[in-house]
Amino acid sequence: MQKRLLVLVLFTAACAGGAPLASVDDLPTDTRAKAPEPLWNALAAGEPRSFILAIAPATTARTAAGDPATARRLSKARVRAVVEAAADPGVAGAGSVEQDWDELPLIQVRARSLDAALAFVDRDEVVAAHEIVQYAMSDAQSFPLIDQPAAAAAGQIGSDTTVAVLDTGVDYTRPDFGACTAPGAPAATCRVAFAQDFAPDDGARDANGHGSNVAGIAAGVAPGTRILALDVFNGESASSTDLLSAINWTLANQRTYRIAALNLSLGGGSSATPCTGDAVGVALATARGAGIAPVVAAGNDGTASALAWPACAPAAISVGAVYDANVGGLAYGNCRDLTTAADQVACFSNAASFLTVLAPGALITAAGVTMAGTSQATPHVAGALAVLRAAFPAETVDQLVARLATTGKPIRDPRNGLTTPRIDLAAALHAGASDVTPPTGSVTINGGAAATRSTQVQLAITASDDGAVSQMCITNTTACTAFVPFAASKPWALAAGDGRKTVTVVLRDAAGNTTALAASPRASITLDTAPPGNGKLGATPGDAQLALAWAGFTDAGAGIAGYRVVIAAGSSAPACTATPAYAGTAAATTITGLVNGTTYSARVCAVDAAGNVSTGAVASAIPHPDAAPPTGSLQINAGAPFATSRSVRLTLGARGATQVTQMCVSETATCTSFGAYATTAAYTFTADGKRTLYARFRDAWGLVSEPVAASITVDTVAPAGGVLTATAGPAGNALAWSAASDAGSGLAGYKLVGAAGSVPPAERCATGTVLYVGAATSFAHALATRATWTYRLCARDEAGNVAVGSVKAVLAK
Repeated sequence: MQKRLLVLVLFTAACAGGAPLASVDDLPTDTRAKAPEPLWNALAAGEPRSFILAIAPATTARTAAGDPATARRLSKARVRAVVEAAADPGVAGAGSVEQDWDELPLIQVRARSLDAALAFVDRDEVVAAHEIVQYAMSDAQSFPLIDQPAAAAAGQIGSDTTVAVLDTGVDYTRPDFGACTAPGAPAATCRVAFAQDFAPDDGARDANGHGSNVAGIAAGVAPGTRILALDVFNGESASSTDLLSAINWTLANQRTYRIAALNLSLGGGSSATPCTGDAVGVALATARGAGIAPVVAAGNDGTASALAWPACAPAAISVGAVYDANVGGLAYGNCRDLTTAADQVACFSNAASFLTVLAPGALITAAGVTMAGTSQATPHVAGALAVLRAAFPAETVDQLVARLATTGKPIRDPRNGLTTPRIDLAAALHAGASDVTPPTGSVTINGGAAATRSTQVQLAITASDDGAVSQMCITNTTACTAFVPFAASKPWALAAGDGRKTVTVVLRDAAGNTTALAASPRASITLDTAPPGNGKLGATPGDAQLALAWAGFTDAGAGIAGYRVVIAAGSSAPACTATPAYAGTAAATTITGLVNGTTYSARVCAVDAAGNVSTGAVASAIPHPDAAPPTGSLQINAGAPFATSRSVRLTLGARGATQVTQMCVSETATCTSFGAYATTAAYTFTADGKRTLYARFRDAWGLVSEPVAASITVDTVAPAGGVLTATAGPAGNALAWSAASDAGSGLAGYKLVGAAGSVPPAERCATGTVLYVGAATSFAHALATRATWTYRLCARDEAGNVAVGSVKAVLAK
């Protein structure tokens, strides 16, 4: 007896190409997250790559009501939009389309550069970009163990259904398939209805025997079902591209052959959690939504905590392997079972908490071939689902799977302590179907709170049903396939990013009845992680109190729910984590019981509905019993309009209910440099001209007066001009002078002095006989006797500045 266990091979297709056109770091963050980093890095390095785009499902009233055909057609319209926009041959550097599957929201493209790939991926319709991967066969008499003979004796043989076997092909000439001469011939006996190579044609019906063995098992479990031999293997591996082409074909031909199940006895890699990063998983979800059960081998790595891809996909019906009898000790490439027994989990079989079912997988002989593996367990389930589909044509895939899962024999895996049902076909057929109504229920988030500042929330879930609600599926999106046991309380992570978040809980009862997504319980909450924006705070002192008022706080997320005020003595306000002096929704409050004369600093922080607290606005003030600030007065040089010196004398006065202790004098009204109060003071201006001074006064409580002002014109420059001429005459001397000028305070007049003899009077007309004072520009000096006189003319401005003067001597005639 031949025993073999084939090991998975997983690799990514790549080929070298031209130079990159952009840096990966320049990609938009959300776009970059749609594809694995190795894909972006290869493209940036100039390596052309083929990859698969997953297109977001269309959502309409019909699709929400459960119309998968409409959903697929609308999704394909979105695919066309991607193709037309990004694969335009007229656009320089555009990518190319390699595969366009009519029935799947997927499309395979090729890009020769980072920019070309960006044209495909950076679109709202594109959910993700998946690399093309390769899957290997998952290889290991079994019908009595699953109670298939009793089902067949009752006439439940899967009549008028079909199982699509995506494998290495099927040798349909073997007796197990009716000794066909060609697919579908002779029509009366041939079990293989169709055969096609989706991978490169190797010229053989089954180059390996694996596909024939798998198909023979499915055909034996469901004697009335047909087989579709879809060859997806190229040698020892099958690419995701060829798998998608085969799944697409099954969707297009679902009605023609009444396809009940897909059998994928293949896989690669492993995942300890339900996996979503594979294009094949998207296709499996599409098939399941269309009513085709996607049955996938769990994998043969011998791990007790992970499943192979694509068995780990949420839509996959994953199958692990048990022995069907005591066949003695067996050794495999990666493990050994020293003893064996019926329903013993095979050492090579992968397992995980999300494994769907178990079925016989070692050793299984079918179509003349004996093998062991989860590959052999899988067609037991695919055949069983074909029988159930024929028996219950109106039930959903979920309901059919629930029949197998809820009626199967519980098998405990000693490696991990997990219990998984091993299928029992007769029990599944006889399971009560009186409950056909989905459960109802409700969900609240964080006890019904309107907002949260954390993505981690707590769900409270209720459910009611004619039977027992056994499972639930929680989602932040419009799709939900990962069911877990029902729980009334569940921690949950919201989708990242502030905004309105909706959580939907899909409920499933023990009979498999499942609430439609649109009718499932849902609740919403606003995720707000940003604190409010600060406004401004004002503080008005009073007798042992401060009146606080604030405005301008904003919050664009959950909205402001209230305010928190904290206060402390001193010049520094405490943080809003301190005990609040006020908390509420008002925009003003008065803090009482303070000590007059003490500086207090207050802080007000806004709190939004999610509980975020702003850093706050701060204000300081000194409480006091005096409500009125002082008043004051100011004079410069006793109120004189002009000054001939820049140094002036100030006269100040201030009065108020409280003693005035300080004053501030400045040439600006916003004086802030206070000193001790005095009734007189000196001040020096820095330049001539019209000058204004301001004074403010502060009392002992810190109240400050409004500014008072006084002005004076400073003029330190004497007039210029006024040249004197003198002409002697018989009766005296005629004096005349030119007009003087003054740019400061303005010309006030002239002073003319003279002295007998040739010595002139002193400068600025300080000596000599005063002959004339006034505004005229001439004067007649009468003399009784002939004598020599010397004259000096001095101009005077309004400020009192006197010019040095112009001198002239003359001898009278």
